Amino acid sequence: MSRMDTASLLLTFVILCGYARALLILGPKTASWHLAMNLDPSDSHVMHYCDSSWIEDSSYGTPDKAFQEDFIDKEVRSSLSVRYLAIIHHKDGYPDAGRIWEFQNPNMSLLEWFKCMDPGRLTVSKGGPIGSWDRSPSSDILRDDPIFIGRQGELSFNWRYTDNGVRITLSEPYRSPESVNNDFKTAGLGVSYCLNPVTCEPGGCSQTYYNFEATRAFCKKRCPVPSSEYPVTGSYAIYVSEGASWFPWEGVLSRVVVPQHGEYVPLVLVLSMFSLCSSIDMARLFFSLFAALFNTND
Repeated sequence: MSRMDTASLLLTFVILCGYARALLILGPKTASWHLAMNLDPSDSHVMHYCDSSWIEDSSYGTPDKAFQEDFIDKEVRSSLSVRYLAIIHHKDGYPDAGRIWEFQNPNMSLLEWFKCMDPGRLTVSKGGPIGSWDRSPSSDILRDDPIFIGRQGELSFNWRYTDNGVRITLSEPYRSPESVNNDFKTAGLGVSYCLNPVTCEPGGCSQTYYNFEATRAFCKKRCPVPSSEYPVTGSYAIYVSEGASWFPWEGVLSRVVVPQHGEYVPLVLVLSMFSLCSSIDMARLFFSLFAALFNTND
């Protein structure tokens, strides 16, 4: 084996050691899921489209009731860049279904996305869900749910049309065109009807304005304004991650979720590599590398 071949092997080993160290340092942060928000349509607070909680850099609710009421974690929502987002439908922290999307732009926080209201109408995901799970796909609870009605649909934020706005919706089964005549057919989370979605002043509808935390996707043609006759059941936990693309669906939800497999399968190899690197005199390894690179007697 030539000295150049030896140098190549040594350089590869040095790079792998550095990679193992970086993964151990960055892995616990980037490969975890963090609860940014929880929306509970049945509590006393209504996070409709024009509710200021969507765009204020502040927390809402209390951590001990993060899965029983509306909740916002200021630090997570404003500080973490969103590469992956998961929406989990649950009852008091026990999940019924979940979807994961990968974002087109992984360099913005969730708060930054929600502040993009003018012109709004943002398709934020690269496509449909990259991960989905349903405890009982045939359940009537999720049959007309705006997020879990199917396993497809691009994730969209701030979907405004005429005098209506929906903070979180999907491209399927339906997103209203921008100039449609108030068909009320775009279902989702954080909904205001008959309000100007930019100024949040009363719009041009002939009806009184309506605010909802969630609306059901029950319409096939033009929808009547939803009412309490069509309640949305359960809550919606919204998680963000800078690196995890898989979510452990089973078990009780917590504010920080660390997958135990998926991305973490290589962790065993990383730990083994890091252990081997730690047992070697790195200074001697670098000296051998330079000697192999610059020795010209070969």
